[in-house]
Amino acid sequence: MPCAFVVMSGMTTHSKNTMKVRETLWYILQDAHFGDDPQDISLYRILNAISRATHKAGMNTERLNQLYDEVRPLIYNYTTGPRYSEDEWVSAYILHINRNKFKPLYYKLCKIDREIISLCETLYVLDTDSGDTEGEIAEIADITRKLLDKTHKLKCKRKNILSEVETLATQLLTC
Repeated sequence: MPCAFVVMSGMTTHSKNTMKVRETLWYILQDAHFGDDPQDISLYRILNAISRATHKAGMNTERLNQLYDEVRPLIYNYTTGPRYSEDEWVSAYILHINRNKFKPLYYKLCKIDREIISLCETLYVLDTDSGDTEGEIAEIADITRKLLDKTHKLKCKRKNILSEVETLATQLLTC
C-alpha cells in the first residue's frame, strides 16, 4: 500500500478515536449535569471533587498543563445546548482516562447516595403521618431520630469518599 494511503488510514483512525473520546466526555458531562438518577448525582459529585483537586494543584503542575493540552482539541462547541467550561472537560477527561481507579469510589458513592435518597423518602412519609395517639407520635419521633442519625452517618461517609476522590485526583496530577 502506498505511503499516502497508510497515513490517510491512520488519520481516519485517529479522527474516529478522537470523536469517540469527545462523545464519551460529552455524555459524562451531560449525565452529571442533567441526570436525575443517584448514579448521575454521584458522577456530578465526583467531577466536582476532581475539579477541586485541579484547582488546588493549579496550573503549576506539568501534568495538569499536559491534560489541558490534550483536552482542548476534544472540546466540542455546540451551537445549542449547554456549554461546559474547559475545567469541566478536563475533570471529565481525568475521570475517563483513570476510570478504573475511580470506579470503586464511584460505586461506593452511588450506594450511599441511593441509601440517603431512600432514607429521605422514608422521612418524608413519616413526616406526613402525624400519628393518632401519643404513643404513635413518640414512636414516629424515635424512628425519625434514628433515620436522621443514619442519614448523617451516610453523609459523613460520602464526604470521606469524596475526600478520597480528591486525594486520588491530586496524586494523578502530581505524578
